[in-house]
Amino acid sequence: MKWEEIAVEMHLDIRWIYRIHKKALENKRHKNPHLQNAYNLFGKNEFYYLIIDYCLDTLEKEQYWITSTFCYDRKIGFNNTKKANAPLGYKHTSESRKIMSDIKKQQYKEGKIASNFKFRTVTKHSEETKEKIRQTKLGEKNPMYGKLPHNAKSIEINGVVYPSMSAARQKTGLSRRTIENLVKSEVDNNG
Repeated sequence: MKWEEIAVEMHLDIRWIYRIHKKALENKRHKNPHLQNAYNLFGKNEFYYLIIDYCLDTLEKEQYWITSTFCYDRKIGFNNTKKANAPLGYKHTSESRKIMSDIKKQQYKEGKIASNFKFRTVTKHSEETKEKIRQTKLGEKNPMYGKLPHNAKSIEINGVVYPSMSAARQKTGLSRRTIENLVKSEVDNNG
């Protein structure tokens, strides 16, 4: 075992919490970024789950193990706080909030994150607006006008090559099914 950092977890259902942590780490969605980064860097084979204590006064024991192992120190462990059950009711200091705010503002200015957006209410377009939108996409105004879709395949029917199924349908007036049958019969006869 190369990785010897520690995390202390208090929970009544040990198997459940183990599965939750394991799944979150494997899916790269763990709530603890320090633990997730280490897991990504070193791989799952460098981590193991060890139960070090069973007890009824779980909060007190969790605090005991956090304090005695110093697992809140990033050089030693993965716990985010020095206090057991700290995320419940934990408040950042005004200085910490100011620092985090400045960091987010700088990231926004650099284009690293998008600004917070407000959810807009869903409105339905009027018939007049729908018609205007439709008119902007007709004929040569349509970005796909004169272009073939990326998945279009050329089709040969009776020696005539068409760039796509829809082009063959337009030129011949035949249905898609009829064209497919013609192409299939030519392949069967030639192949």
